[in-house]
Amino acid sequence: MIKGTFKRNDAGQIVSFTLTGHADAGPYGSDIVCAGVSALAISTVNGIASLAGFEPIVEMNEEEGGYLYTEVTSGMTQE
Repeated sequence: MIKGTFKRNDAGQIVSFTLTGHADAGPYGSDIVCAGVSALAISTVNGIASLAGFEPIVEMNEEEGGYLYTEVTSGMTQE
């Protein structure tokens, strides 16, 4: 199962998210659910970098997969 955890600041803005686990909806390399979640998660990270103009903090397990942590730093404004 894939689990998402989102943290908000006092203003209600999402400041970090963590995705953990595996979908186990198919064999390794053919799991379309895992591929979809991965595509959306990486698109979110890339979107923050591209549209907000700064790189978020990103931690991931590239060897085994199943873990992504992203944190928006103080470079974020109200705009």
